[in-house]
Amino acid sequence: MGAKAREKTHYIGGSKKLRLVLSTGHFLKHRLEEGFHKIGLQPTNAVFLRLLIRPPPAGNFRGESRVIFQKIGALRGMKDVKNIFRVLENRLRDAKWFDEDWDIYNRGVYLQLYKMNWHNHRQGGIHFETYIEKPQIKQKTFPLCMHAENDCPSQDIFIRKFLELEGDRIKSWKGYETAGQGYSIFQRTLPLNYKKLDQRLFEEFNQLRRLGDTVDELLIDL
Repeated sequence: MGAKAREKTHYIGGSKKLRLVLSTGHFLKHRLEEGFHKIGLQPTNAVFLRLLIRPPPAGNFRGESRVIFQKIGALRGMKDVKNIFRVLENRLRDAKWFDEDWDIYNRGVYLQLYKMNWHNHRQGGIHFETYIEKPQIKQKTFPLCMHAENDCPSQDIFIRKFLELEGDRIKSWKGYETAGQGYSIFQRTLPLNYKKLDQRLFEEFNQLRRLGDTVDELLIDL
């Protein structure tokens, strides 16, 4: 392939969230579109992040194709996570215990479960939290945790008293470790399993919500 062909740039999609730049001529453009269609996405879909693929050495189609499909795989992982969290949110909202006191913040790849009186209106109070972003997809593990962040009144006192009351119960749950440093109260690390992950997370959150009464009681006294 000549220098002019390698320098030719193809733009796929016009979204502000995506400008997919490809510098290897029509061959790789076709491979990229083929990869998107395999995972059920259109090249013009506005949910993509920006990808910039630099021109490879002349004739290096195989190496460039590998990079492309690695990035497509990452995008597919993010799309799967958003679907999983969407199903999880619906499961939680349909649970018998989920009433007007509870709420959910779902940012697609990041989700919080909390109650209205937990000072979490800016997502910086008390909440149960999980997220699966690019580093977690790469590591194939992700956290499930409880935080009491800066909007929590008497933050240090709340965390200390909460762990005094609930620390033993939390430690009895498989995989959970208490922290008590900064805004972190406890955490569990889970493996990624896309086939049953929404059900697994629902079960975990269903267990964590049982700590809600203790949070409510402590906040009354703070």
